[in-house]
Amino acid sequence: MYERKRNVVNAAQRLFIEKGFQNTSIQDILEEAKISKGTFYNYFNSKRECLIAIIENGLEEVKNRRRKLLISQEGQDINSPDFLVEQMAITSQVNRDENLIPIYEAIFQSGDPDLQQFVTQNYLLEMDWLASRIVDIYGEEAKPYSYDCTILIHGMQKQMITAWRIIRKEPFDIKEIIRYVLKRMDVIVKQLIEQNDIFLGNHAKEFSSKEVGQKKVTEEQIVTRLKEFLNDINEFQAGKEYCEALLNEFQSPKLKMYVIEALVISFTKVFDKTVFEKRATDVSGLIWSFIEENRK
Repeated sequence: MYERKRNVVNAAQRLFIEKGFQNTSIQDILEEAKISKGTFYNYFNSKRECLIAIIENGLEEVKNRRRKLLISQEGQDINSPDFLVEQMAITSQVNRDENLIPIYEAIFQSGDPDLQQFVTQNYLLEMDWLASRIVDIYGEEAKPYSYDCTILIHGMQKQMITAWRIIRKEPFDIKEIIRYVLKRMDVIVKQLIEQNDIFLGNHAKEFSSKEVGQKKVTEEQIVTRLKEFLNDINEFQAGKEYCEALLNEFQSPKLKMYVIEALVISFTKVFDKTVFEKRATDVSGLIWSFIEENRK
């Protein structure tokens, strides 16, 4: 089921890029994916849902890459500006690797308010993430100014990229641009704290909390995904053992989050550079989302 759904999503993405969202019909998707109408409606109620799935896959890939980066930095300073550069650059890398820029353009050209609201909500989630990272780096005293800093960072980064494209007319290194912008934040954050200068502050945080409605990951979803994955990796004994261990934990009467967290790290590592890596990363991403939700 997983591979068939991904095949439908990939086929739709190719068509949305080639023909545009509005000019692509469900029949076009059926023919490109070589599936029946019934199969399509097993996965999606409309082509809008299919478009949302494309973006959601990209957003999940950003989260998964950031988690893998975090795991790889064991014992190192994860609250340094250099590490934040690496984390922030992942968004641009995924947009490029997954060819998502034309998809975002299709959404804004569609004039569909629901699709545009979906993109806005995910922008707000990214704001929340970056605001929390600002606090990690500069301390609790930066918290009242963290959303203002986030807006400044995004604005400076966007304008630096635009100016580079106009003036330099050559490929840019996104990490260098992010690094340049973050260096300016050292002075800005210090001044904001000293002057107690708040622009949007809590208003941005309150707006974000009100607008963003995230779907909760359930234990049942994880159990289903683990069972499907376990069925496909029968010959891979090492991976099978970790998969079964996670399945046992999620089926136990009382969840032990510290055990699940340790297992999912090992689970991710054992599938690294194997044919199952992509599937394993998606499964671990679902589990990490569950862990993060239950920490709140």
